[in-house]
Amino acid sequence: MRAPYHNFEQSCKKNIINVKLIYSSYIDLDIVPRTSDKGQAMQFLRQKWKFAAEQTVVCGDSGNDIALFAVGNERGIIVGNARKELLQWHNEYPADYRYLAKGFCAGGIIEGLHYFGLL
Repeated sequence: MRAPYHNFEQSCKKNIINVKLIYSSYIDLDIVPRTSDKGQAMQFLRQKWKFAAEQTVVCGDSGNDIALFAVGNERGIIVGNARKELLQWHNEYPADYRYLAKGFCAGGIIEGLHYFGLL
């Protein structure tokens, strides 16, 4: 099956628009500079403000959040209502510093903060 944004992606390539398209569950589309993503942005801010990875918590629910979890050793909370592509990635790349919550949305984040002893 073709991605719903396939024509847009081809148009970007044809017109040499230097962007990265990040799809999530055929619902969301993030358009970011090719050399950037959420994970790199988080790393930039963490380094700018001199936070150690252990002092940082990232949270997400969809495929466009994978970069947040994949870039470093920050504690991560995947909420219970996470989409299939994030859950699949989590299962393929398990990590002790990542928590899969049962609670949905903010409830899952609060659950994860308790898990990490931050609340």
